[in-house]
Amino acid sequence: MIEAESAMGAETAEGATSRNGNGNGKEPPKKPPIAEAREPDYQEYRIKKAGNNGELITQIWGRGPHHIIYETESRLVRVEYHDSYESELAPLLAEFSRLKVLAECRLTGKKKAAAIKYLGLSLQTAIVAKAKAADAHFSNTSAFINTKADQNARLVFLCSVAISVFVLLAALLALRSIAPSTTNLATAAIAGAFGAFLASLVRSSEIQIDPFSTMTFVVAQGVNRILLGTGFAVIAAMFIQAKLALGMVAEPSAVMAVCVLAGFSQRFVPELLGRMESQLGKDDADKTQPKSPAP
Repeated sequence: MIEAESAMGAETAEGATSRNGNGNGKEPPKKPPIAEAREPDYQEYRIKKAGNNGELITQIWGRGPHHIIYETESRLVRVEYHDSYESELAPLLAEFSRLKVLAECRLTGKKKAAAIKYLGLSLQTAIVAKAKAADAHFSNTSAFINTKADQNARLVFLCSVAISVFVLLAALLALRSIAPSTTNLATAAIAGAFGAFLASLVRSSEIQIDPFSTMTFVVAQGVNRILLGTGFAVIAAMFIQAKLALGMVAEPSAVMAVCVLAGFSQRFVPELLGRMESQLGKDDADKTQPKSPAP
């Protein structure tokens, strides 16, 4: 009885093994190997077809076995490359990315399109030449972007100066009509704003403006220049009226001329205040110093 049960158990186990495919000396089927990820073939990229990011390609600036440089429909220049190629491209890509950000943030229209074109061509030239440093191949593109960004910043600066003058002029004329007692100071402020506006036009190429500052900061620089000229002119007029300085100035036309000078120079009033401060300090020192007894 025990032998029969054992035989039956052995037969059952053999049947189960046969159903699982491991019986009769047969090995289980092997799983197919996992296919390795295929590197993209950049020679297949075409204009008006989508790149890896899904955007349509509008222009191809250069390509090679391991990379491609193209422009998308959103006017952005992009670079795709094999991972094994990254270490060789690192210095070039760093400079390329820096200039790309500057161009996209500071340039518009045709200037931006030209900068993107130059960036793509410069990077392709550097890759083909197997350059280790980016300076030799990106210097002209960098100079172009810096020059155009500087021109844009100066244009924004001058526009902000002009708008500030017109707004301030309208406010001062309204103040004169509402409060006639402020006529003299309002006229001095107008003269100072006019002087500051002239100085901005004459020295527009000399004024220190960071082309890569935010446009808000550039506008604030222009507004600040007009407000300083206006304030200095008012201070100069008050000192003349109080006969604390420039005692030889008495005629209204001469006062206006001084106010224009205060707005134009913007060093005239600070230097005047500095001299007055030194003189007052000297007078106070003379008063507090004890007099030496007469011999």
